[in-house]
Amino acid sequence: MKEIDFQSLSYLKKYYEHCLAEALKSDLNLGFSVFAEILYTKSVKTQQELSDLALCNKAHTSRMIFKMQLKGLVKTSTLSRNSAITLTKKGEEFAKTCIETKEKVKQKLLENINKKDLEVFSNVIDQILANARVFETETKE
Repeated sequence: MKEIDFQSLSYLKKYYEHCLAEALKSDLNLGFSVFAEILYTKSVKTQQELSDLALCNKAHTSRMIFKMQLKGLVKTSTLSRNSAITLTKKGEEFAKTCIETKEKVKQKLLENINKKDLEVFSNVIDQILANARVFETETKE
């Protein structure tokens, strides 16, 4: 049985991100795309909700929101102790471009791979991630 090379998965992620950056040809940080897409496609109102969906800590989310504000992609408004985060028109356009570009890159990378193989691959990745979460929980105890 062939072993899984986890380093190859890391390389694939980096290559995918490289392809996205090249396709976007933007001076905007590729990291902004994750946050812009979440704000564009989900009903997110607070920084905590955004952190949860982006799977990152609140400090990182705060830094990204600040940088995105400087680039004119988001605006915040204070409601009690929480800041409501919304995309600006420029942020919405960036999010749309990211979504379209990711779809094009994904289609190109998955060319000539049949649906059955993709389904098996996706199921295997899901199980590996589930095992990783169990392992993480066990090692914290």
